[in-house]
Amino acid sequence: DTSVLVRSGIDASRRLPGERDRTPLAAPRLEPQVPRDRIEAALRDVSAALTGSFAPTLSARHRLLLMNLRKDGSCSGRSLANALLEDPQLTAFSIMVLYDDGIDLSDSSLVLWKVFNNVEPKRDIIRIQGRMLIDATKKGPEDDHHRPWPDDIVMSREIIEQVRRRAPELGIEDLLGK
Repeated sequence: DTSVLVRSGIDASRRLPGERDRTPLAAPRLEPQVPRDRIEAALRDVSAALTGSFAPTLSARHRLLLMNLRKDGSCSGRSLANALLEDPQLTAFSIMVLYDDGIDLSDSSLVLWKVFNNVEPKRDIIRIQGRMLIDATKKGPEDDHHRPWPDDIVMSREIIEQVRRRAPELGIEDLLGK
């Protein structure tokens, strides 16, 4: 069902006969930046498996909280969703994203890569009262995923250098990091 993802954006379409009316959501209130110690205390209260967090300083209505989750088979993103989304200390964040333990949450390229590659919307996006949790962790049996999760692809030094040498010819030099 892709309607969950589509309705997270702006729906400018006309209602079809038989479709229910749109219910306007209350505009979220902008809260002051949440102190790091308050975030860490709230995460400790939810689960010891939450091992790190990063709240990007964005001037945005929907604040983002990125978190590391140590998966040992005893919990999943889905099992923590209610506790995280309903925690009164975390109400400033309307979008929360879980990543595997060890992921550098301040590396925007990496966190975007993981969210685009590890998320299947129907399984990994949980919405509660206008707030959202996205589970971008590797999936295992605790997530009802019983096949081996593929390893990340890592390019050898030789391939990286070949790409760098050919970047101008391919017109991709702006896409490469320094």
